[in-house]
Amino acid sequence: MNTVLVCVVLVALAVATAAQDPASSWLSYAEYSADDSITFLAANWTVPAYPSDKFASRAPGFWISVENADNTYLVQPILAFGDGDLHYTCFNGWFVWSGPHAGWHQSQAFKVVPGDAIYASITYLPSTDEYEMYIACEAKGQSVTTKVPAQGVKYPLSYFVVEHQSSCSGLPADGKVTWTNIEVEVANNRVTPTWQAKQEDPVCSSQAHILSPSSIQVTWDA
Repeated sequence: MNTVLVCVVLVALAVATAAQDPASSWLSYAEYSADDSITFLAANWTVPAYPSDKFASRAPGFWISVENADNTYLVQPILAFGDGDLHYTCFNGWFVWSGPHAGWHQSQAFKVVPGDAIYASITYLPSTDEYEMYIACEAKGQSVTTKVPAQGVKYPLSYFVVEHQSSCSGLPADGKVTWTNIEVEVANNRVTPTWQAKQEDPVCSSQAHILSPSSIQVTWDA
């Protein structure tokens, strides 16, 4: 289903108005920096358990992304909990730090539950200079596809991020999220990415772990 991004005021998923990414709302993450534009990125992951205290949630997000070299245009299929209600949802997001498209943009969403298998991809479309985001729970026939302008710049950065939470009981109770089957293409060529585990503002002993070039895990104390 193709959707058009619309600007929304979304307090739970708003990021601090700093200059660029990594944003202060990021907890723990993995980063890959390529020598040219990332033209394809994909991964699988499983919806984690519900938080032990759903009302302690600050809409934690679990997402993959590509971003331009200046860290100002972030393209990100997202799994989040508590984005407007006490359930998990999948949607596509695009955050722009400055310029005519500045702000947070979000697609339509669909609901998922713990244990559901999620697949997401980001594909560069050279004919229109756009990135196409796709996120799906294919076993249930649910998906959202969103195209956003690439702004005529290169996107050599990829991040896998856990974001938005300060209370341990508001994070998923099983204490981890794992992305698998990660695929990366740079300038339309398949590559073996070298990921780096990083911390921005970790809470609850959150930490990123590089399991392999095709698998990343973030853990925390729930």
